[in-house]
Amino acid sequence: MKISHLVVLVAILLVAATDSASAQKRYTFKRGELVQVSGKSCGVIGGKWTPVKKSGRSYVVDISNKTRCSRLLSPTALRRGGLGKLPSATTLVRSRSGRVADPSGTPPILKNIPTISGGIKNLFWNAGVIDDLKGGSPSTQSCSEFFVGPTDGTSAGLIGCFSIQGVGFAFQSILEGAGGTCYMRNVPKQRFVDSGAITVIDGELPDGDITKVFSVPSGNRDRLVKVVISGFGGPGAQVGHLRIDSATKLSNAGRQYAYSSWFCPEGGTTAESAERVTVSLSGQYGFTGLHKEDSTLFESKISAALASQGSAVAFDPSQVRTSTNQATFSGGRSFKASVTITPQNRILTKVFDIFAVGMPHKNYSVGEFTGSSLADFRVLQSALKDRFVVGDMAGVFEYRGSSTSRYVSAPDGDLADEVNAVNFDTDPFYVEPASVDDDMSDYDCSVTADVTLQMDFSDPALRSVASMCERERLSGMDFCSSDPDVSAAMAQVITSCGIPG
Repeated sequence: MKISHLVVLVAILLVAATDSASAQKRYTFKRGELVQVSGKSCGVIGGKWTPVKKSGRSYVVDISNKTRCSRLLSPTALRRGGLGKLPSATTLVRSRSGRVADPSGTPPILKNIPTISGGIKNLFWNAGVIDDLKGGSPSTQSCSEFFVGPTDGTSAGLIGCFSIQGVGFAFQSILEGAGGTCYMRNVPKQRFVDSGAITVIDGELPDGDITKVFSVPSGNRDRLVKVVISGFGGPGAQVGHLRIDSATKLSNAGRQYAYSSWFCPEGGTTAESAERVTVSLSGQYGFTGLHKEDSTLFESKISAALASQGSAVAFDPSQVRTSTNQATFSGGRSFKASVTITPQNRILTKVFDIFAVGMPHKNYSVGEFTGSSLADFRVLQSALKDRFVVGDMAGVFEYRGSSTSRYVSAPDGDLADEVNAVNFDTDPFYVEPASVDDDMSDYDCSVTADVTLQMDFSDPALRSVASMCERERLSGMDFCSSDPDVSAAMAQVITSCGIPG
């Protein structure tokens, strides 16, 4: 072939390739409709996430990888089910299938620890250690095991106890803040209307359908739902307000669902709790909750990814999940925690608490866990670095059930090196104790609703919802700090073991 003919052929091929590329349909995306997965783009086309690539100032479909967008939540997954399809906050700790530690025996479920048979002195300390310390003339061995035993198989001690307490109290704070969500996500069902447990006392349901009351309102007007709750046995009723973001507001923000909720005492002008939940088109979930209970304030935040699990929506265990929590109590006591849950079934927890006035306590732990929710959440092994009355200490522990049925010291465990990643003096988290802003002035207790529902929780149909939501709460998660046996032993450690207070 002559060179001139070859040049012409190459030119024809280039023109054909250019024409083919220009013939591809081009797309531009609104806010939230374009995200990155493993460094490459996914865009919403025809209501589905589709692999795309940049072509000039717009995008074309990328046929080189058809599956990279599959883990993203459908951009319309919550449009109809709304609040009712959101996962329970208790499932934030769902473990991912894969390797976890294989302890000899099964550790106790976290929520059961405060009431465990024999008390926590037999869960974190070897037999007789706490009683020996309480007696006032403790042995050298008991003194050495109070904080953490020095050799393999000795007591996990206060270090082990604090490690799990920090996780527990962090999630107690989360669930206090998310209490309203649990109730509201489970009540919009036709059977509750049919039984008379829920009645419409003002306004109208969307399309006359209770199941759509928390769905996305079309157009640019939010839907405000008022719920008047009675049947809990106390005086008066509680009044809840839920504002569901409109389709226009969601589109402008790049989200597929969002709502605000706040609860007020009947006749009250100030909200007692408030929540804000947002879900992006790709399934990024954000939660902020504020809850008041007498003189106690809880504040919690969650950031996670949602994914489809069959027909349901769940937290994605293949993605990192984070939470920050703060609580303040009467008498200057406070607690705050930062929790990170990884796809490797690790839970990383920073804690700064003051449960005894003038005794700040800081720690950082790395633990390995298993469970599908807090209902069966168990810590298998953990390492903790701690700063308390005796200065900095660190320890590694794991559960062993074959002969001891308790957490024991395991200095050579594979988490030993990980707890030194945090410096209590330079990490910003540990600079200031918890401080919760209780301003709820943005939440109007007298706002006019589009529809008002009366909910009677003395009705057996709704009582089952209340029972389920109350079971989801955690309580007594300050089990190390409040245990009288441990407190008595601590006093003797300071006075009888030669450890300065």
